[in-house]
Amino acid sequence: MSITRRHILGSAGIAALGAATFAGGPPSGTPAASNVPWASTVTTPQDFGAVADGVADDTSAIQQAIDAQGTRDNKIVYFPPGTYRITQTLTVPDGTGPTGNFSRLVLAGAGTMGSRTSIIQVDFDGTALHIAAPLSALYGLCFVVAAGLKNSLGVLTARDPGIGEATNTDDVDTTITECTFVEFYTAVKHVGRGMVFTNNLVATGDFGLDISWPEEGVAGSGVHLLPYGMRKWLIEGNHFHSMGTAIRTTGPHAASFRGAIIANNILDIGRRLFAGGVINSTFAGNVVENASGDRWST
Repeated sequence: MSITRRHILGSAGIAALGAATFAGGPPSGTPAASNVPWASTVTTPQDFGAVADGVADDTSAIQQAIDAQGTRDNKIVYFPPGTYRITQTLTVPDGTGPTGNFSRLVLAGAGTMGSRTSIIQVDFDGTALHIAAPLSALYGLCFVVAAGLKNSLGVLTARDPGIGEATNTDDVDTTITECTFVEFYTAVKHVGRGMVFTNNLVATGDFGLDISWPEEGVAGSGVHLLPYGMRKWLIEGNHFHSMGTAIRTTGPHAASFRGAIIANNILDIGRRLFAGGVINSTFAGNVVENASGDRWST
C-alpha cells in the first residue's frame, strides 16, 4: 500500500484525536480516562498511578499503560496535560507475541508543534522511548532532556530481529507529528523504511532525524531489499532550531535512501539541513536561515 494513502489516513485519524482533546479533553484536575467522553477507547498513565507533576517517577505507570494495549482493539494511550518524569527507557513491544499485538499503537498528548502541554521529562542519559512495533504513531507529545547528554535519544523506532512475528525488520512505517523534542543529542532515530515526520519542532540538539537500514532481520524479498527497501518518506513542515544537522542518513547503506519528499522544512540557526545520501527524491520549499556550515551535503 502506498505511503500516501496509508499514512495520510492514519495521520488524519490521529489529528482527529488531537482535536478531541482540545474540544472536550479533561481539565488538569480530572485527568483519568474515566472522565473523558472517549474513555472506552483510550488508556491513560493515570489509570496506573501516574502523577504527572514532574517530580514523581511515572516510568512504571506509563509502561503499564503501554503494555495494556496488547489485548485492545483500539490501541491509544492518551497523556493528559502534565509533566511525566521517566527514569528509564519506555518500550513498545514488537508486533505480535506472547503479550499481545502492539502494531498500530498510538501515543497521543494534548500538545501541538512547539506547545508543551503533555511533557515527557527524561531524567537520564539514554533512549526515552523505543518503538519496536510497526505502524505506530506519536502525536502531540513533548520530549525534554537536560542539555549536553551525549547518549540522549528521544525516540528510537526499530524492530527487534526474531521477536514475535517480526520477520522483516525493515517493515516499520512510523508516524510522528505535532511533537516537540528539546536538547536531545539525537531527537529521533529510525531504522527501517517508511516514515511520516511532519509538523514537529526539534530544538537545540546535535541531530534531528537520523535514518538508517537494519543490520539484520530483513527476511523478505523484492521490494523489502535494498536498494528499494529504504523508501517512503514524508518529511515536511518541521522546524529545526539550533541544530547541528536536521536530517541525515547513516550507516553503510545511507546512499540507498530514496522515495523521499523533504519539503517546507525550516532550519533556523544550525549547521546543515541534510547530510548523507539520497536518490529519486524531492527537495522543495525548504529554508535554511543563519546556517554556520554547508546547507546540505551528500
